[in-house]
Parts: sequence; structure tokens; C-alpha cells
Amino acid sequence: MGIFVYWYCFYDWANDSHSIISLDQLRNWSECENWTKFSVNDYDTFHFGENACAYFTYGRAKASTMSLSVLVTIEMFNALNALSEDSSLLTIGIFANPILILAIIGSILLHNVILVFPLLNSVFSTCYLDV
Repeated sequence: MGIFVYWYCFYDWANDSHSIISLDQLRNWSECENWTKFSVNDYDTFHFGENACAYFTYGRAKASTMSLSVLVTIEMFNALNALSEDSSLLTIGIFANPILILAIIGSILLHNVILVFPLLNSVFSTCYLDV
């Protein structure tokens, strides 16, 4: 959830020129219709000229995709962490279970496929992430 908040509130050096909002606005996004003079920048394929509040609904695709990517990465590290109950990963090595390494590589590749292909973007409500 931290990366989601980071994208909306603090990621001002992004190449997509999305609008940075306050944490209070993000917490109370459901009250957006009542805000006066609220506007956000268009970015990527998203246009918010008529409805700036859509920034919190369909405009959240990049923040959600970043959150999903962080979750996938963390779970892959957690899988490595579960190689042993009482030994460190440094003592047993990451290649103690080569099938797990293949599964991790496969999972990361599948995640990247979901991010790259537009058809899968619409199925999983994600978007392409640049570097």
C-alpha cells in the first residue's frame, strides 16, 4: 500500500507528469465531487478534463500496477525465505531448491507478460510500467 500512496502523493519525478495530491485528498477521495477547483493533469492515455475525480477510479491503474509489482516481488523473496525453518538463506544458498528458482523466474516472467500485453492489461486492470 505504501507504493500506492507514494505514487499519488510523493512521486513527483515520474516521467508521466501525473498530478501530485495531498495525503488528505487521497484519504478522502470519495468526497471529490464536493471539492471546488480540483483538477489533475492528463497523463499517458488518461484524460480527466471532464471528470477530475476519475483520477481516483480508472486513473489509479499505474498506482495499482506498481503495488501489484511490489507484491509479486516481495512474495518471490518470501518464497526464498521459506527454504529453511532454522537456517539462513546465506548458509544454505539460493540454489538449494532449483525448482523453486524456476518457479520464481516463471512467476516474474508471467507478471511481466501481464504488464506488457494490452489485452492482458485490460483483463487484469494494469498498465505498462516504464523503468
